[in-house]
Formats: sequence, structure tokens, C-alpha cells
Amino acid sequence: MIWQVNLASTTKIHGASKSALQLEGDRARSALSISNAKGDRNNNTLAVTVNNNGATLAPVSDFDKMDVFVFYDSAAQPPVRLTYTATNPPPAGQWTKTSLSGSFEPDIWNPTEDLSILATLVGASCAPGTVTVGFPNGITDTSPFVCVGLDLTFHSETTNINGTTYYTLKSETPADGTASTVSVVFPEATTGRRAPTSNAGKFVFPLTGVNVIPAANWDLTYRVKRDKVNAGWTWFTNAVDISIGAMGAWTDIDLSSNVPPEATGVVVEVVNTNQNNDYTGVVRAKQDVRDYMSNASFQEIYRRTHRWQIVKLDSSRVIQGHVSSLNVDFKLLGYTIGSDPAYLMNGPLSGTMDIRVSTGNDDAEECLTDNSVITDSTDLDFVEDNTDCSGNPQELGMRFQSIPIPPGSTITNAYIMFWADANDSGATNLTFYGEAIDDATGFSTTASDITNRTKTAASVAWNSVPTWSKNNSYQSVDLSTIIQEIIDRSGWATNNDLVVIANGSGTRVADSFEGSSLDAPLLHVEYLENVSNPPDISPAVLNIWTTIDVSNWVSANADGVILLVDSQATGQKDYRIRTPGSDEQAENLINNFGNTLFFVGLNTLRHFEAYIADATTKIYLIGETKGSVGYYATEILTADPATGSWQEMDADDYGIPTAASGLILHFDGQDASSDDIGFRHGGSTDDWNKGIFNATHYQAAIGLRSPDNVWEEYMSNTGVEVWITGYTRSINLDVVTNVDIIVRKADNTIRLVGGNPYILSAVAPTTNIDTDTWQTQTITFAFPGYTVVDPTDYLEIDIYVEATSNLSGETISVDFRIDDPALATADQMRVVEVVP
Repeated sequence: MIWQVNLASTTKIHGASKSALQLEGDRARSALSISNAKGDRNNNTLAVTVNNNGATLAPVSDFDKMDVFVFYDSAAQPPVRLTYTATNPPPAGQWTKTSLSGSFEPDIWNPTEDLSILATLVGASCAPGTVTVGFPNGITDTSPFVCVGLDLTFHSETTNINGTTYYTLKSETPADGTASTVSVVFPEATTGRRAPTSNAGKFVFPLTGVNVIPAANWDLTYRVKRDKVNAGWTWFTNAVDISIGAMGAWTDIDLSSNVPPEATGVVVEVVNTNQNNDYTGVVRAKQDVRDYMSNASFQEIYRRTHRWQIVKLDSSRVIQGHVSSLNVDFKLLGYTIGSDPAYLMNGPLSGTMDIRVSTGNDDAEECLTDNSVITDSTDLDFVEDNTDCSGNPQELGMRFQSIPIPPGSTITNAYIMFWADANDSGATNLTFYGEAIDDATGFSTTASDITNRTKTAASVAWNSVPTWSKNNSYQSVDLSTIIQEIIDRSGWATNNDLVVIANGSGTRVADSFEGSSLDAPLLHVEYLENVSNPPDISPAVLNIWTTIDVSNWVSANADGVILLVDSQATGQKDYRIRTPGSDEQAENLINNFGNTLFFVGLNTLRHFEAYIADATTKIYLIGETKGSVGYYATEILTADPATGSWQEMDADDYGIPTAASGLILHFDGQDASSDDIGFRHGGSTDDWNKGIFNATHYQAAIGLRSPDNVWEEYMSNTGVEVWITGYTRSINLDVVTNVDIIVRKADNTIRLVGGNPYILSAVAPTTNIDTDTWQTQTITFAFPGYTVVDPTDYLEIDIYVEATSNLSGETISVDFRIDDPALATADQMRVVEVVP
């Protein structure tokens, strides 16, 4: 903000003409200039540096003859006369000399010397104006003045400048509107820098009445949170007993007091505590309609043995269990959060995709009067184009690449987001089609390249398109029927490309890829994949390695699957599972009527390989992973611990990353008799039955102690071998917030300073936002300063969120809180100039 202070002579000249002429001569040879003027908002003081650069002016020592006047820009603030005092700091309404640059005469202001003045102002704080300094003989100089201590708060009120809607920045107004949340949404597996969906996170402060924003340090305070915490795996040090008290029926197990509300699945160890008898026991998701106990002998657990399962939680955090004896216990080892791992239970798997036009040849306009096609326009005119088509109608095409929707999926919602490139309010009616082709190609400048494409039978009308304001986003009507027709084509495959075509009447102008790659049309689709409960993906051919293609069941970015291997017959049965490319050949045996959970990595085609020796051995697809499990194509053999007692095992010895939260183990009972093998979390006191039936092979999973990556193992003798198949991890979306600071002209263009656009990009990044509760982060950064070129300029601050990793495939929202009157000033979203 700008101060105005006038130092002017009040000396009245009386006497003879000779004295008057002498005074006029002195005035003619006198000169001074203000080299610096700065106010301190916090202390309500004003510092002015004035140079005595006259030729023959006599030295000045009568500082009390100088007057100081403060003239405020606001008519509501009258000018104030400041009087001289020798007191430093001066009282309100007075000024003092703080220093002279010369040392020849310490108390005399000689030519070429600088005089430093400090004034204490009248009123609550600085206000805009100018400073004028005058010699006692009436010679003056004037300079604009800025008060440091800039204090701007982010508000929910909006203003429109030349078609762009902004939130407002207000000076020294902590909160005076309705509390609002401004959100940035990251679709799954999306990284990079994104602006909020509301007004693109743009805030504006007019610079009317401001002459200079000085270079200074600024404190930027964010009020921020995210909607989800970490995804992935969490392991308990000691397992929780969740055993049921009923036999022979499916029984609900309520885990709401054991796992957090955001938990999506649980890891359960099933233990037969009886030393002499075999019993059956199993857990399942409550939504899972498959009856794994349709035969009372199914899911057998050999005496004093154990195995693990992972199952999906329902919205009430409930699973189900079934046991044939109360000797079978269920132990809760841990839980998962988010959509990684994802569980294929209770019907179709839902998915969401957001794909933007990604190349210059992916959007095009065809003028319907001469069928010429333009692929490099900086905007898309829906549909009357005054520039390229002489105001006549066009047909437009947009291609969206690598659509991750599997064949057979059901489209539940679809639309295109457009970013307005102009203000348009005239009557406009549009009709959308798809291109009836399995895998669409990009556009070219060949005549009729859009109109010659075969359109889908499905079309959707968007009549009475609402008014568009420049630099705002607009969502089309639902285009589900068009997308559904394309997905239903017999030749459709996951990651094919599709085209949407539009024609009609009227004018709405959107950004193209060439106009702004970040604001090009974006296709949003919500869908349900056609999966069963859970699907049976057992090999159709026995005694041979078979490639199992799960691409129609799992997400495009799935890197592994969770399988339930289930024997439905007596006797030990051979099964084998491996990642394609592995040379794994070992025979795995599953005991009669037994089961085991099995994790295996996928290749880029979303394939794995399986081998079964008997058709009664079933392989069910329970779920998928998308980064929360690290897989080893070749398992890592671990060293045998000392036998007969629990021993610590260090995962660091096997190259397991420090980020690992747990291990997936594969153990093999190689003796003719049963052995004991047990695993527990590092530092745990768990000690249930540890038996493994002779010659059987299973997987197990266990948590690692942090930070030393330790688990504990019990082995009765060295006839058991243990391999590390993979490791689990908790996956965090690592996000920071930052801002761009821009100076724009009244026409929305960026102000050029020294021939360069005045834009400071990605300043003031926060530390990682890792909590789902509101937090305040304050960041100090250096603002280089700006001298206002035109009073209609305005300061723009744009807030962003930048994701550096998003391995879990989670859709995450990062939220900002603005204009909240319930918050203390220190917690408001604001930017404050730091006054030294």
C-alpha cells in the first residue's frame, strides 16, 4: 500500500525586496531529491531518505523549521501535519532526524549528504499516499510511498475481470464471507500439477492506488487437508482374536472396533488349535455369494495347522466366518486401506477415467461449406466459426487415447469437460455422436476427414447450451449411450482409442490442445466392469502350464492378483502359479479339501501362469494390486533360523526395501512328517499352533517391525524351506501445495516487465500433505518486487497441488479452506509481507 507524506515549508517571507530577491536566488540554486520512502505497517512508522543535491544551498541545521504533512488518498482521511522532535522514536504525529550520511558536521545537513527521517504516523495503520520533502526555503520533491507489511487474505467472494471469474484477495480482512472449501482432485494413478476445479483456484487483488510492491519476504499460510490417508497395508504387532462362537453356519464378524473407517479389507490367519483332529474353517466377504462350505468337508484345516486369507470389508466393516468346530480360531493380522489392493467381490468392479485430448491431431474442425479440415487451431468453435469458416457451421472431432475400459463394461456416466476460451451467450444447440469404429485414428487435414467417418447410431442432443464465460469449465450432457455403443463393439479392446463428434448451431468456443494442452477437452467416464463373485479362472487343461489372461477382470494398471487356491477333493493335489518369464517349476501340494491364498505378479499384458493336476482344484480371482505389493519373479530363499524357538529375521539381509510394511512368504514342508513353521510380526507375543502338513506348500504374510524391518520365525526343524515372494507397503499420495504469482493487465494478458511476462511459478511449496484433518502450513518465500505500470493492473495468486507419486491408484482430493470466520487469523489462508 502507498503512503503520501508532504514535507513542506511553512516559512513566511517578509521584508524588503532585496531580501525577497536574495531568497529567490537561494531557491534557484537549491535542489533535493527523495531516494527512498518506506512505511512499516506493524509500527505505523514512515522512513524517508532525502538527498541535498543543491549547488550552493547553505547547510541546514534548523530542522525544526521543516514541516511534514501526510496526505492520504482516501478522502475520509484528512492530511496530518507532523512536527519535528528530537525524540527517537518520535511520538505519534511527529518526525525526527535519525542520521546524516556525512561526518564533516554531524548535526548539519550539508550539500551531497543524505538525511534520514523517521515519522510516527497518526491513525491505526498506513494508508495510500505520496511523500513530499521540502527545504525551509520552499524547495520540494515528491515520491510515492509504500507501506510494507502487506496482508492479504483469500476470500470466497468472486469478481469477474474481462470474462474470467476470480476469488478475491482482501487487505487486512481475515474472514467476512461464507466459509468455503476449494478442492483439487487427482484421478487414480495421476501425478503432476493440478489447479482446483472451482474458478481454477485463481485469486485477485486490484492494484488501484498502489505504486510499488517492494521486494520482501512473504509468509504464505495454507489451510489444507486431503480426503484420504495412506493406502495399502497396515499390520498389527499382535494379532486380534476375532473368533466366532457359532458352528456350521455363516456368521457375521463385526470389525468396526478393530479397524479404522477407511479400511477396505482385512488379513486373517485361520488356525486349527486342536492337536489331534482336522476341522474346517474359512472367512469371506459378507458380499461374497459363493458358498465355500457347500460341502461340510471343504476348507479343511489339518490338525494344529494354519493358513491365511484376505477378504473385503463391507461398508459396516463386517466379514463372515464359518467353522465346523470352535477349535478353529480367526486372528486379525492387519488391514488394507483404499483401492489398492482392490477386491473383486459382490458384482462389478467400478472404475473412473479422465482422459484429455493429448496431441494436436486429436482435435479438429471441418468447415461444412467446403469440407476443409483444420487440426492446428488454438480453439474449438462449437460450431459457427467466424475466423476459419466465415461464420458458417462446422463439424468437430475429438479423439481420446488409451481408454482403460474393458470390453463388456457398463457405462454409468460420461461427459466432456470444456474450458471456455471466449464469452458466449447466444442460442446454441449441439448434437454429439461417436465414431463407429473399434480403434479410432487421429485427424488429418484431408478434406471431409470428420464428416466421412461413420457415426454411431447413438446420439445425444445438448440443447440450449448455457452461457459460457471465458476461463471457466463447462460439463456436457451425459454421453453414456455413445460410449456404451463403442465399448460394446465386438472388436473393442482395453486401451483402444475413441472419437466423439459434434455438430449443431450457435457458438461456444473452447480451448483446443494447441490453445492450452492443460485445458483441452477432457472425457470423464464412470463404468462397471463385468466381473463375477469372485471369478473362477482355473486352467481348462490339466498338467500343463497355462497362461491366464485377467485383463478383462482387473484394472489397466494392475501389477498383481490375489488368488484363492481351493481344493474340492480328498488327497493332496498339485498346483503351481508363477509370473510369466519365471522358471519356477517346483511342485506345490495342497492338502485334501484345503485352500491357500496366493499372490502373483502380472506382466504388462496382465497375464500370469498356472498349473493344476486335478480339475477339483479351483483358482478364484479375489483381488488385484496396483503398487501396494512388490513382487519377485524369482522367489528369495531365506536362511534357516535356529530351531525350536522364535528367532528374529532381518528383511534387510534379503534386499527388502525399507519402505516395506510386511512380507509375503512361501513355505514348503519337505519332510515326510508334519513340521512346525510359524511367522509373526517383529516384537509380537503371538504364539498359536504352527504346524504344516507334510509335503504341502502355502503362502503366508506377516508385518515387519519398523524401522529395522524385522519379522520373527519359528521352525521345528530344517525340513521346512521359506522363500520371500514379495512385500507389502503402505502407499501414500505425496502432494505439496504451491502458488503462481502473476501480474495481469485489465485485458487478462500478463504484464511484460523488461520484455518478460511477470509470472512467478510454483513458489512457496509446502511439505507433504498427509492428513485428512485440517492443518495450517506457513511458508516463507522471497517476492522480487513489482513497480505498478498501470493502475488497472491486478495481482493474481493461483493455488495448485502437485503430486509427486500416486502408486496406489487412489482418487484423492486435496482441499483448501478459505474465508472461515471460525478460524483464528493465524489459520486463515493469507499472504503477509514479512517486516524485518
